Amino acid sequence: EIPDLLQEVYIRALENIGKINEPDRLGSWLTTIAVFTARQTIRSRKRKRWLSLVPPEKLPERVAHDDLVGLQTLRLTYEVMDKAP
Repeated sequence: EIPDLLQEVYIRALENIGKINEPDRLGSWLTTIAVFTARQTIRSRKRKRWLSLVPPEKLPERVAHDDLVGLQTLRLTYEVMDKAP
């Protein structure tokens, strides 16, 4: 799910890149987009849980898998964000 969220952040950033007036604030601008994307996802998840007609214990278990590209992308994103002021 994290790679999907990361991709959503980048899509939103690319869609709105023309709106940034101060390029030196790119890091904080990206962080804001990430925070709002995460909040929206959490709210959406809560709504889905509340509206769900099937109890969670009756749903099939999710199969975990390694997504090396997603993990590497996430790691690189954190490295860039750590360097931002």
